[in-house]
Amino acid sequence: MWDGDRRVPLGGTKQRAVLAILALHQGDVVSSDRLVDDVWVERPPADAATALQQHVSRLRKALEPHDVLVTRPPGYVLELESAQLDLERFRSLHEKGRRLLAAGDACGAASTLAEALGLWRGPALADLAGEPFAAARVRELEEARLQALELRVDADLAVGGHGGLVGELRELVRAEPFRERPRAQLMLALYRSGRQAEALEAYADTRRTFVEELGLEPGPELQRLQAAILAQDPSLERSPDLVRTSDVASRRRPRALAALLAAALVVAVVLAGAWFLRDEPPEPVVASSATGAAVGVDSRSGKILRRIPAGRTPAAIGVRDGVVWLVDADARTLLRIDTASRVVESLATGATPTDLAVGEGSVWVANGRRLDASQFVGPVATSIARFDAVTRTERAEVELPRPPGGAVSNLVENHLAVSADAVWAVTPDFAVVRIDRVTGAITATSRAVRAAAVAVGGAGVWALGVDGTVARLDERTGATLRRVRVPAPSVAAIAVGANAAWVTSPADGSLWRIGGGRVLSLGAIDLEPGVTDVAADASRVSVVNPAVGTLSQVDPETATVVRTISFEGIPRAVALDGDTTWVAVVPGPQAGVTGEV
Repeated sequence: MWDGDRRVPLGGTKQRAVLAILALHQGDVVSSDRLVDDVWVERPPADAATALQQHVSRLRKALEPHDVLVTRPPGYVLELESAQLDLERFRSLHEKGRRLLAAGDACGAASTLAEALGLWRGPALADLAGEPFAAARVRELEEARLQALELRVDADLAVGGHGGLVGELRELVRAEPFRERPRAQLMLALYRSGRQAEALEAYADTRRTFVEELGLEPGPELQRLQAAILAQDPSLERSPDLVRTSDVASRRRPRALAALLAAALVVAVVLAGAWFLRDEPPEPVVASSATGAAVGVDSRSGKILRRIPAGRTPAAIGVRDGVVWLVDADARTLLRIDTASRVVESLATGATPTDLAVGEGSVWVANGRRLDASQFVGPVATSIARFDAVTRTERAEVELPRPPGGAVSNLVENHLAVSADAVWAVTPDFAVVRIDRVTGAITATSRAVRAAAVAVGGAGVWALGVDGTVARLDERTGATLRRVRVPAPSVAAIAVGANAAWVTSPADGSLWRIGGGRVLSLGAIDLEPGVTDVAADASRVSVVNPAVGTLSQVDPETATVVRTISFEGIPRAVALDGDTTWVAVVPGPQAGVTGEV
């Protein structure tokens, strides 16, 4: 503490602790009992009240002539102006920087946030680190510092400062290896610096760390950023069209802030379906006139049969008996589309839907909610709701087991599937559960893999692990029948059809076939990096690629790509219905379909 140019002597540890507690509650009365509890924890001396009074008296003397430590029943209050306390100045500057960035002044935001961070002169409460009261506050203050730092990096990226950020971001990643935002910022800074290979290696390092240490794949936003880098999406570049000159000091501002507010994951990645799970539905990131669509493709010729506008950001898709079902995460709805009349009905889900499965007269919807313990942002399904396919009413809801810690699964496509008499779901704690279709009871649990996805088909029930391990499960008991590991750098989705299971790998653009015999066989088909959702039946396999906007149709017998269909919108999910392939398309810069290529 300083009084002008004079350093104020604050005494011993306990005395400094009293001042620190009052400063952390600046302007608020802290009771004497609270101060005793925080300073001496569970072992206060017999004369704790007297000792506290003595510490306060000495502090007042040290702070003279400023009458800022005031007695106010039932305790004391430190009365300082906000500008007199570094913590309050930091908070004020942090908020100002956030507002400037939200208003489009990235240059002003970068300067303001740098000033805020300059107030830090080492770790928070460094000389009181061993005091019990300090531990929680140190974590809170450090989190605030990291948020300000990440926001300042967003601003620096917006004004073209990527070249000078790489070293700083590498250090931040080393210090905070499980924070996804700095890793995304590092990838973007490297890519914009012309170091694409290093950007992809940064993603590979992220995946290795997460899988080995947490048993998790990187979150959807990082996966989509990697796919965009692989595709060399031009939207990743800092475009001159996105900045303008300010009236003050010729500052350059971005016109579009979606990328900045989404952890530097650029417009193309946001449009590819990167959305944040929150308690209220987020605003769509596309123009209000643009809509998503269900697009029907002739599976034999590849011709576009129809495009039915539906929802803001349709994600998962299912089809049965001429009816297409979609979930719209942004609007928190289940959409029913009559493909003959093109009538679209919207059913409220009450939560953020993350996946769906259609079968046996019902539509099962995975409901995503925020887990208090979750350290990752993403679609975490915590329950399964059953809708009657005829009456369109919700009939039941089944809660899924939750993890005891912070790690969560069901972050990728296909975490819900339906068989003849059961529903199969990936739980947040990496298990696959079998749910009786009639009673809603969980009748079996499999931990054959740390599950990310599950699929059902003629070749049985299959679970896909976050590390690429694939297991075939008994349809009644969930017991493991076969298991094999797909040697792919990443996995995204699984489907079952043509007597095999099919797994996509976004990192290298491969589609893996796992034969369903006594000994599981493996084979890979080369597509393009960025592949995600896959659907299969007895005679065809279809794969969507949001990064390049395509649907690939694969002949399962010859393991060759029959044709590739290009969309102007962004294909997010795929389902098969006889001779028609249905694709959920998110609006891109121009919504629509171009046709076969």
